[in-house]
Amino acid sequence: MARSLKLSLSLNLGVLVLAAAVMGTVPLSTATGGGHDSTALQLATDQSSKEYPSINLVSKPAPASASAKVNAQEAVHRTKDLGFSTEMIPGSPIVELRLISEKYNDPTLTRDYFTDRLTWVVTYKGSRVIVHGPLNLDPSVRRQATENLRCEVVFFIDAATAEAYKGALQTC
Repeated sequence: MARSLKLSLSLNLGVLVLAAAVMGTVPLSTATGGGHDSTALQLATDQSSKEYPSINLVSKPAPASASAKVNAQEAVHRTKDLGFSTEMIPGSPIVELRLISEKYNDPTLTRDYFTDRLTWVVTYKGSRVIVHGPLNLDPSVRRQATENLRCEVVFFIDAATAEAYKGALQTC
């Protein structure tokens, strides 16, 4: 049963498997001038590129000279205003200022893409998983996954307008 449960979860959850390594953090107050609740957040300084293939986004670190009109605390407040439960966005998030670009692997697509948009990437760890899968997924498997799995939820908030791009991305 345990093996079939693992197989069912890995095949049927429909969640993206993505390792998100966040390196070195500094208190948010360093980045925002000590705004309210500044100790509740961590500003990440990950220097690697990241890809989010399920939503066609790639990111790279923002240059040190980048200036955001929306601060990190406002970006976090925006994520909380999007209607997700506290189980989906628990605790204190990790916040990164990054340049986001759309990336599609289909050269026949004709549309305008954005590139290098200054964005706050807000990541909540320990989120309850949203279980997707076939209609015939055994209810006990769905219930067990919902109760036991914890993932990350990632939001992309425009650093100039506080607009949320692409909704939320849940990674496990």
